Amino acid sequence: MGTTAMQPGRVATIVVALAVAAGVRIAAAAVTPIADLRQLSRREMQAGPSVTIRGVATWQAKHAMLTVQDRTAAIFCYLPKDAAGDEPAEGGLDPGIVPGTEVEIEGTGEWGGFGPRVRITQVRPLGPTPLPEPQVVDPVRAAQGAHDVEFVRLEGVVLGWRPIGPEGELLLESGGRPCSVFCMADIVPADPEQLVDAVVSVDGVVFPRFNTRGECQEIYLTGVPAGGVQIVEPAASPPFDAPRVGLESIARFPARQRPGRLVQTEGTVLHAVPGVVLYLGDGAGGIMVKTDSREPLVPGDRAAVAGFPDVSGPVAGLKHALVRRLSSGPPPEPRAITPDEIVAVNMRSHKTGTIAEPGDFIGCLVRHEATLVEARPTESGGELLLRAGSSLVAARVSLRDYPRLSTMAPGSELDVTGIVEPAWGRDPQAPPDRIGLLVRSAADVRLLRPPSWWTPRRLFTALATVAGVLLAAVAWGVTLRREVAVQSRRLAGEMERRREAAIEFRAALAERTRLANNLHDTLLQGLAGAVLQLDACRYKLESGQPQAAQAQLAKSKRMVQHAANDLRNSVWALRVAPLEGRTLGESIEIVAGHLAGGTSPQIVVRAAADLPPLPEFVSGNLLLVAQEAIRNAIHHAACRQIEVDAAWDSHDRVVTLTVRDDGRGFDPTEAAGTAQGHFGLQVMRERMDGIGGTLTLDTQPGRGTTVAARCGLAAGDQSGS
Repeated sequence: MGTTAMQPGRVATIVVALAVAAGVRIAAAAVTPIADLRQLSRREMQAGPSVTIRGVATWQAKHAMLTVQDRTAAIFCYLPKDAAGDEPAEGGLDPGIVPGTEVEIEGTGEWGGFGPRVRITQVRPLGPTPLPEPQVVDPVRAAQGAHDVEFVRLEGVVLGWRPIGPEGELLLESGGRPCSVFCMADIVPADPEQLVDAVVSVDGVVFPRFNTRGECQEIYLTGVPAGGVQIVEPAASPPFDAPRVGLESIARFPARQRPGRLVQTEGTVLHAVPGVVLYLGDGAGGIMVKTDSREPLVPGDRAAVAGFPDVSGPVAGLKHALVRRLSSGPPPEPRAITPDEIVAVNMRSHKTGTIAEPGDFIGCLVRHEATLVEARPTESGGELLLRAGSSLVAARVSLRDYPRLSTMAPGSELDVTGIVEPAWGRDPQAPPDRIGLLVRSAADVRLLRPPSWWTPRRLFTALATVAGVLLAAVAWGVTLRREVAVQSRRLAGEMERRREAAIEFRAALAERTRLANNLHDTLLQGLAGAVLQLDACRYKLESGQPQAAQAQLAKSKRMVQHAANDLRNSVWALRVAPLEGRTLGESIEIVAGHLAGGTSPQIVVRAAADLPPLPEFVSGNLLLVAQEAIRNAIHHAACRQIEVDAAWDSHDRVVTLTVRDDGRGFDPTEAAGTAQGHFGLQVMRERMDGIGGTLTLDTQPGRGTTVAARCGLAAGDQSGS
């Protein structure tokens, strides 16, 4: 927002702040209207702007606080306290500053507990001036902060007077809201106690009573000047000269001509706490009377009360009441009626929309039997939770009587006397489905029968003990089962490891035998031939035939290279390194690529997409079988193509490895075996036997050869570990 869009008061405030920061003396033209200061946001006020205001002091207290009001609004101002935090700094305000003094104040803006305020830096009295003309205010808007610390006029009905030292508190009700007026007794135009039920107007400074959230709870007036209390409508008659109405007619149709004004009634005293509350009963009902009166009353006395209707609870009562004893009598006899019957009467009235007959029994003294469910402390004393028929009743007990009554054990059967209290809240639409009781003293509760030894607590303890034993037995059984299962798994694992070790030993032994024969058939014979060629070379050299010797030497070199290749192939056949971190199909492709060496025959490898990870001893043996079958086909079959398929049957959990070539084939009955030093087929069969599988051979001369290795997997045996 630009400067041209700002209000003139906001601009003045900013100018004042800049001027003070620069050390420039503020001129009279820089005075900020209080209304503009109050329009600043909380953040702007917390920034501590420097301000100058001018107005009339309407209230002053302790030479440290005052309210100042100009033509636009009012604001609270204060002097900071000294280092000790008890007295205002610099001796406080000028003694000449009293209500009706025009002042000019320099200071800094702040945000207080409810609204904006000014921390005084300097204050100058300018002379006496009339107080501002008070404005008649709406108490609802005043409670919302609309007239905070303004000098106002408020009208209300006088509820009572409380002396407080040299001053007093005039209790008003204005617009249905309570309001206190603090003033000197000599300002009131008549005996304050004679003003009860009169309508008065009061001039004074309105202050909020607020909570820690800065929310206004109610308002009060102070700083009332002489003549600030005026009688608008005098009381119709002295309180106890007013016509009396029945206890049940305080807020009942027809409406009184003066709503919210004094009401007089009478009844029999059921219970009295001097200076606090009085319970009156009459027939099938009663009321609660809030009073400051300390008239000594006992149950059975007949008393008249004059007070103001209190409709803050579920049923009407009286507040700020004056009390007068009329006569004495015997203590009232409680009415024998059960909580279920009281609830039924009120529920019937609620459902039919009619007045409860013969009465609602609220405020009535009753007596009934009940079972104690629980005793629990509260802030004001304690509460006995009772079960009476199908109803739960909360009986209030005083702080004095609760320790004695709380010693009764749950389950005790009691005879209870008390004053019926509503327990369904203020909502008129809520069904009256429960009641409370006010127990006047410990004598109102008599023990009829103590609880059975089998109390719920003891029964629960016994059941908990039995349950604990059963739980311990079950836990012990579960622990044993788990231990047996663990030991079984360990034994099975040990047996599996021994089986695998035996398989591995047999496979290693067969591999050593095959390797020995390979070395004998290839490497040993090749090296022997190379030695013969070298001897021939030496003979040729000694015979003077260097050319022939060179030819013999070349032939010897080729024989050594051939033997080295045979040795390399034998070493490769021993390794399963291609399995490391790879699937069976990927490992077969690596082995096939190594064996093919980039020459014919062509090797095609296919692996099923759903082939699961296999245990290492299974996949390792299958890889060695594939390696042996491919090597045999390359060396002996004279084939053009070799096909390797790895298939998976998920239903039977069987993996099948097939090596097929299109070579010349052979007659299995005439094939060279171990007796002739050829171990290939025997080793492959032994490998498959070792892992619980089978090996089949399908071949005929001229039709190629198919080697099929099948191995079944147990359930859950799909892991590469």
